[in-house]
Amino acid sequence: MKRAFLFLLLALLAGLLPAAPPGEAEVLLERVRAQHRAHTVASDLRIGIERPDWQRTLKVHMIEDQDRRRYRSEVLSPRKLRGTLFLREGQRLWMYMPKLRRRVTISPAMMLEPWMGSDLTNQDLLQADAIIDDYNHAIVARTTENGMEVVTIESLPKADAPVVWGRLEQRIRSDAVPLEITYYDRHGTAVRRIEFDAVKRFGERKLPTLWRIVPLPESGKRTELRLVSIAFDVPLPEDAFREIPEQEGR
Repeated sequence: MKRAFLFLLLALLAGLLPAAPPGEAEVLLERVRAQHRAHTVASDLRIGIERPDWQRTLKVHMIEDQDRRRYRSEVLSPRKLRGTLFLREGQRLWMYMPKLRRRVTISPAMMLEPWMGSDLTNQDLLQADAIIDDYNHAIVARTTENGMEVVTIESLPKADAPVVWGRLEQRIRSDAVPLEITYYDRHGTAVRRIEFDAVKRFGERKLPTLWRIVPLPESGKRTELRLVSIAFDVPLPEDAFREIPEQEGR
């Protein structure tokens, strides 16, 4: 009985103690995230998809209400895909295909399916912040490149975290600009790499404007995402994130 009481007392005291301060790796990752943080964001992207036997370029307009975890993207071109919409509300994700007048709810089983035939996935759209929140992070290497320190951060899933990747390895400059992320499956095999390039300044922010997403092992497939424009804390229409009604999908 005394031992049980001691365990209970320790548990209660632990709840009153302040949380352990974040480590250096977490601080740097939060600085990276802060570069993209705002109440609202509007951006235009050009996404090039390369395959051994075909290529496609998409122009996409995106808006985000980060305070309420809402997101909407619309394909502007090519013409045959124009008007295709993706809408996120919290942990829910929908797709609307105008030619079929059909709304599709993206189910958990569809999370790893390619987004618009690219090397991005539906999971990337829904859980971008999971890379920070659902993993434990540690700095495992330090180098100097072009006169600036670059750290390598290894990220391992937290216990029972609903994540896909078994391990992440991220290379980040000391000024909070990401250089590369390598994704590993649960067997330790590298399956995807994202390379960041063409860093530009947007006010006080420094962002890479070119992302190269390469499946591993390399096989002639890749996706290049280029940031054409971005604006932070912009006013958005009240109906900007209205749910795609069922009747539009019939």
